[in-house]
Amino acid sequence: MSTPISDAEAVVISAIKEEGRRAKLSLAHASEIRDFGDNEATLRYLDEFIDTFRLSNAVDAESILGYTQMLACLIGDMLIAKYGGQWRAVGKYYLELNTPGRTPHLAYPFPIVEDRITKAGTVSLFDYFYKQLPADLAQAARPAAPAPAPTPAPAPEHPALQTIRKHTTFVTQYIGHKFGLTDFGPNAHSIGHLDAFIDMNVGSLSPEAAKEKYMNLLGAFLGQAIVAVYQGAWQFDAQGRPSLSILGQDGRVHLLDPYAKVAKRIENGNADNLAFYFQQQIPQALAAPRS
Repeated sequence: MSTPISDAEAVVISAIKEEGRRAKLSLAHASEIRDFGDNEATLRYLDEFIDTFRLSNAVDAESILGYTQMLACLIGDMLIAKYGGQWRAVGKYYLELNTPGRTPHLAYPFPIVEDRITKAGTVSLFDYFYKQLPADLAQAARPAAPAPAPTPAPAPEHPALQTIRKHTTFVTQYIGHKFGLTDFGPNAHSIGHLDAFIDMNVGSLSPEAAKEKYMNLLGAFLGQAIVAVYQGAWQFDAQGRPSLSILGQDGRVHLLDPYAKVAKRIENGNADNLAFYFQQQIPQALAAPRS
């Protein structure tokens, strides 16, 4: 029998499901598969997607971590949709899938996806989904379920997200034009230009109104870059103050405050370098602790 899900575990599971939802939206758009989900066309596309990534020049530890997390969350959601069950996050991320008996079958999509990305000759996602796992469950794929109920309308977006996107667009256009950068945007290689911009335009002796303006503009931009690169998600407290939540390899949800980081950069100068924070400190915080 399954143990109850604790409040702390529920927070991690919520982050996993949000990651899976975003991955599905992104890959469904890229694949142009109309019924993107637990079907053969989708699984074959995901295997092709991984093969293309492995042949690219972008294969590094950071990319492997990001794609493993994205695809494992998506595959897990697809397995639950096909076989029934639930996510668990007790030490590791795994699935409790329904079986004919009362004992759930445990499935681990994260190592399956990581092996598929990093090791040649491992089982394809298609074979795992349609051959290996049904054999493990000792049953064929379940009959088609009745037509699902209409999907409920998504929850209304927090009004502050529109402001964050507007600020990010403004910073992208303004700094990109100021430095003559055609590829400047909320991405990893652009963060160093924020340091240069702050050094040129604002510092600890600037008026408080100027500091607040740049904190709001650059904090939104930094946050959107973290969302894009590290799969973070915006959240807002009861007073509407924003922060970012990111699911780490250690199974914990990490909270980041990009606005406070920009404020420290303005006050403390290069001692709080944003590029170092983005490229070194965030990955170290998200990495699983060594045993």
